[in-house]
Parts: sequence; C-alpha cells; structure tokens
Amino acid sequence: MIVKCINKSVHRLGLEFGFEPTYLEIDKLYNVYGLEIINNNTFVFVSDHKNSSYPSRYLLRYFDVISSNVSKYWHLNLKNNGLQIIVEDWIRHQDFMRIYIDGFEPNPELYGLLSSFYEIKELIDKENIEIDDMV
Repeated sequence: MIVKCINKSVHRLGLEFGFEPTYLEIDKLYNVYGLEIINNNTFVFVSDHKNSSYPSRYLLRYFDVISSNVSKYWHLNLKNNGLQIIVEDWIRHQDFMRIYIDGFEPNPELYGLLSSFYEIKELIDKENIEIDDMV
C-alpha cells in the first residue's frame, strides 16, 4: 500500500490520534507498514524519516491512497474497539511502538521478540517497488 501526503493541518487531537504531521512532506509518497481502525478513526503506519527505527502512526486523512495493495506480511487482528491489519509481531506485542522507540536498553529480551523494523520495512518496500515505479 502506498499513500501520498496531501494535508498537514494539525487539530491537536492528542496522541491517541497518532503523531502530528510535523515530519511529513506534502506530495511525498510513503509505503504503508500497517493499518489500524480504532473507534472509527483510520490510521496508517509509515516511516516519516529515511532511517527511522520505528513506524509512525498517522491519521489517514493526511494522505491520499495511491495504491491499496495489501502486503503479504500483514495479518488481521479484530479488537473490541476496532481492527488492525499489521505485521504479526505487532499483533503479538501490542506495545510494539514503545518497544521500538525505547530500543534495546530498557528490555532487550522483549525487543528481541520483535522483528526489527528495518527487516519489516525492507520486505514491504520491496513489495511496493513495482507499484512505486508506476506512480
């Protein structure tokens, strides 16, 4: 899945609504590493920095969907308040964002249970290369 940033207006909704779009670039294409629908809000996980060690969660309203292809690495997870379509490791470890952000230091054993974001990113980026070339 590929999205293009079209909107950076911030409404100060709080962290439960994802990151503020400070680091997004208008008209830039982003590969999507997962989707989450919670309480009727749709989020995408993207890498907003070239060398980011974790995905950033943004409201879909900041983007246009360029390609809606679903990654073969995504799994479906139904929750009480919504739905996740994300990498299996992220389903098993619901606090995966915090684990990625904190890194090895606070809890190396837990971090070791996750695939590295670089591995996941590389796999999904390769899936999108042909699509990206067409866009």
